[in-house]
Amino acid sequence: MATGQTDANGNVSFSSVTSGSHSLTVAKQPYNSYSGTVNVTYDGQRFTVTLTMPTPTTYTITIHVQDEAGAALQSATVDLG
Repeated sequence: MATGQTDANGNVSFSSVTSGSHSLTVAKQPYNSYSGTVNVTYDGQRFTVTLTMPTPTTYTITIHVQDEAGAALQSATVDLG
């Protein structure tokens, strides 16, 4: 499991992420936490978190975290497993 913290723009990056399905938890008080599953794929130009790529390659992914109004959440804890 890797843990990162979002920056002032609500972004967090993880290195050496394998393609496939990963559990994801985002938490920041006083907001509700979010837990779900993301699927990491790469099409040669951009990363997508909705499809599964069949080859076991590692990638760097960036996740943007924002509140319901669309404002970036700085210092949110993001767990990627």
